[in-house]
Amino acid sequence: MRFAEAAATKSGWMNSDIFSDQYLPFFIRQTRCSKDRQVLVIMENHESHLLWKAITTAKDNSIVILTLAPPTSHRLHPLDTTVYGPSQSGRQINIYEIVELTARAHTVADTPSNVIAGVQATGIPPPPQERHLSR
Repeated sequence: MRFAEAAATKSGWMNSDIFSDQYLPFFIRQTRCSKDRQVLVIMENHESHLLWKAITTAKDNSIVILTLAPPTSHRLHPLDTTVYGPSQSGRQINIYEIVELTARAHTVADTPSNVIAGVQATGIPPPPQERHLSR
């Protein structure tokens, strides 16, 4: 199983084709989401994420999408508050540096305790335990 996948655009930003055709299929393989194993994805409601194809793919694979207004994600997105935010240095990096720097940063920052702290910091409530236990 591959644990990472790369894609690039001239602008450096996500676009709808990469999101629908590369990111979502990779995410589905990694999470093994299904009717019995729903997955919550929290993301900005950027136009690249809201293509009908992406929404349909998510729904068909039991992915629940919670979108946030772009100017609020630095405060409301769990991973922006505790994982990604601290690793943003403010300096521009080139395409040749990004893989090594990102891998190093994620090795340190992508910990279960940081992810849990991010969810707690944003106030997003956990799902009711009874719901999970009854499945």
